[in-house]
Amino acid sequence: MPKSRRFQRSAIRPHGLRLPALGGMVFAGAALLPVSAQYFQAGNLVVTRSVYSGTAGTVTVGSPLPGGGVANATGAYPGVFSNEAPDPSFGVTSPIFVDQITKGGVLVSSLNVTATLAAQGINLSTSFPSKSELAINQSVDGRSLTFLGYAAAPNSIDVSNSNTPGVFDPSNPVSLTYQRSIGTIDGNGNVTATPVNAYSGNNGRAAILGNGNYYLVGNAGGNNGTVSVKGVAAVNGSSNLAVTTTAGVVAGMPVTGTGIPANTSIASVVDATHVTISKPTTAPISNGTVTAGTATSAATAAAISQNTGIQIIPAGNTGNTTVVGVASGNPANATGYQNGFNITQAGLAADKTGKDNNFRGETVYNGTLYVSKGSGSNGINSIYQVNPNGGGYVDAATGAGLATVGNAATSSINLLPGLPANGAKDGKDSTGTTQTVYHPFGIWFANATTMYVADEGTGKAADIGTANDTGGLQKWTFGGGLWHLAYTLRAGLNIGVGYNVANGANGEVFPSGLNVQTDGLRNLTGEVNPDGTVNLYAITSTVSLETDQGADPNKLVYISDALQFTSAAQASGESFSDIETAVAGEVLRGVAMAVPEAPANAAIAAGIGAVALLVRRRFSA
Repeated sequence: MPKSRRFQRSAIRPHGLRLPALGGMVFAGAALLPVSAQYFQAGNLVVTRSVYSGTAGTVTVGSPLPGGGVANATGAYPGVFSNEAPDPSFGVTSPIFVDQITKGGVLVSSLNVTATLAAQGINLSTSFPSKSELAINQSVDGRSLTFLGYAAAPNSIDVSNSNTPGVFDPSNPVSLTYQRSIGTIDGNGNVTATPVNAYSGNNGRAAILGNGNYYLVGNAGGNNGTVSVKGVAAVNGSSNLAVTTTAGVVAGMPVTGTGIPANTSIASVVDATHVTISKPTTAPISNGTVTAGTATSAATAAAISQNTGIQIIPAGNTGNTTVVGVASGNPANATGYQNGFNITQAGLAADKTGKDNNFRGETVYNGTLYVSKGSGSNGINSIYQVNPNGGGYVDAATGAGLATVGNAATSSINLLPGLPANGAKDGKDSTGTTQTVYHPFGIWFANATTMYVADEGTGKAADIGTANDTGGLQKWTFGGGLWHLAYTLRAGLNIGVGYNVANGANGEVFPSGLNVQTDGLRNLTGEVNPDGTVNLYAITSTVSLETDQGADPNKLVYISDALQFTSAAQASGESFSDIETAVAGEVLRGVAMAVPEAPANAAIAAGIGAVALLVRRRFSA
C-alpha cells in the first residue's frame, strides 16, 4: 500500500459532474427488477460526502429562524453558520454523494444520491454541519451499503433538530416535522430510501442491514426549548443580570440556576447583554450559567428515551421503529429512566432521562452489534455490546447474536470489560484504574481479540497537546477477560497543524484566517491482509476557528498496522497518509469497503422495497 497518495478531485466536482441518463421506476412495497450492470468493484473504497449547496439567498439577514432568534448572516458559506448564535438548532440540509475510489486514491464513480432520488420525487439529504452523520456501513451479508439522512430537500433549515411524526416534543424550539430516512445501495447501484420516525429532535448517525432488519444509532431530544445563558453576573437581591449574550432568550422564559429563586422567569430582554428577571437573586452570581426555557415533560422525556439510542425496524417497513434495550427507572421522573444502558449499572448517580444512550458509531462483528458513545455530558463514553439474550458481555469470539423486534425489549447493552466504565464521570475504567476520558466514534474488529476505535478528540483546539488530547486510532487487544489499550496511532495525522483548503467548485473560499486542524478520527473501516497486517481507512475530525466545525473541510486517511504489535514502541514506524482532502464547502463523512454485485432480486430477499429507485448507470471515464 503506497504511503502517499493524492486523490483526483477534479473528476468528481459535484456541480460539474455529468450525471448518467436515468432509467427505471419508483416502486413502493413492490417487487424489484434486477439491474444487471455491476456498479461497485470489490476491493475499492466507498466514501460519503456532502457539498453545501446554499447561496446567499438561502438565509436572509433579519429573517426569523425556526429554532429561535433572527438571522445574523446570509446563506453564503461559511458565514452562514454564524446563525448558530441566535439559533442553537441552526443547520442547512445538503445533498449526499457516494464516491467509489480505488485504494490508490483514483476515482471510479460518483453518485449524487440526493439528485438521483429527487428525479423520482423522493427527498433524501444530510445536515451539512452535523459532523456525526452519514456513516456508511456494509450489510451483514456484505451485499449492500447503508446510511442515515433526512426525508427533506436540500437547503431546508433546522431539519436536524426537527421532530418526527412518531414523537413530537412541544418544548422543542424547532416545531418542524421531518422523518429520518435510511439510504441503501446494493452492489449494482440500486438505491432505496426508507423513511422512519426515529431520533425526533436530533439526528440519526448510522444504519446497518442484517438478518432482515435495519439497526440504527443516533440521539433524540436534547433541545427542550432551553438556552444555556453563560457569563451571568449579578449582585445579591438584584433583578438585573449581565450575560455574555441574550441570543435565543425571550421574555416569559422560565429561568433556573444557582442564585435564581424558584418559579422565576425572564421579565425582559434589555439589550444584547442584559436581561431582567421576575424575582431578585438570592445570592451573588459571578461568571455563572443559568438555563432559560421550557423543560420537557416527564411523559415526553420517556417517549424520547424510547426514540433514541439503538433502534430496529424490519427491512420493508417504514414509520415507527423499536428501541433496543431493557427499560429501567421510572418513566415519570426527569432523571434515571433509560431504554438500553443505564449509568446506574456502573454504580453512578442517575442521569437525565433518555440521555445515557447517545450512540454515534456502530459495527457488527461475528453476528453481534457493537456501538460507541463519545459525546454529551450524560452517560459513559465507551464501547458497548448488545446481547439479545439479556445478561452480561459475551466474548467476541462466541458472539451474542443480533436483536429482533421480538426480543428488543429484553436485550441488554453492556460495556466492554476493560474499557472506560465511567469515563464521562471520573475517568476510571471497570477495574477502578484511572483512565483518560476518551471520545470513541468508529469501531472495526480485525479479529475476536483485536479491535480498532477511532477517537475524535474533544473538539477544542485548546486541548491539543494536553492530557485531554486523545484523538487518533486506538488499538485494543483482548486477554484475561478484559480489553486492553495497546497503543494509539497518531503519527502522520499532524494533529494541531493547520493545512490548506482548496477553493470549492463554485468558487467557495475557506477564509485564510480560519486555521483548519485535524483533531482525531470519526468513521472507520479496514481489511486484514494475508501477511498479518491490516489496512485501516478513517475520516478525520477537525478543530478550527469556524463557528461550526462540522462545516470544516476534512480528510480521508490511511494507515497500515501489524496485528502482532502490542506496544507503541513496536508500532513507532507506522504513520498515516492522506488520501483525500475536502475542498471549501465540502465535507467527508463515512468510509466503507465496496460491496460486490448483488444477485438478482437480492433486495427483495432482504425485504427492501419501502421506497425504491432502480437506475442503470453508465459513467464515462
